[in-house]
Amino acid sequence: MRSIRYRLGIAKFPVLKDLEGFDLPSLLGGERRQIRTLCQGGFMEARTNVVFVSGTGTGKTHLSVAISIRNGARIRFINLLALVNKLEQEKAEGKASG
Repeated sequence: MRSIRYRLGIAKFPVLKDLEGFDLPSLLGGERRQIRTLCQGGFMEARTNVVFVSGTGTGKTHLSVAISIRNGARIRFINLLALVNKLEQEKAEGKASG
């Protein structure tokens, strides 16, 4: 449990969640397959980014946390608003690239 808390701190996750608490049956068939594929963690081994896009309260953060914990991965979580703010700040400071 200590290592999980440490990884959550590094990743900047706001909460601790697992897949058992996610309402997978409510998703459409294609969405369920995509989530199951992501849960296997292949995208992490391939060092590929994943972006969840949907409305508020649909489980994007929940899935991010649960998939990371399930795979024991070291990752970095950032929500869109924080990312945009960070990019705007870097642009204002002249740190933006290309």
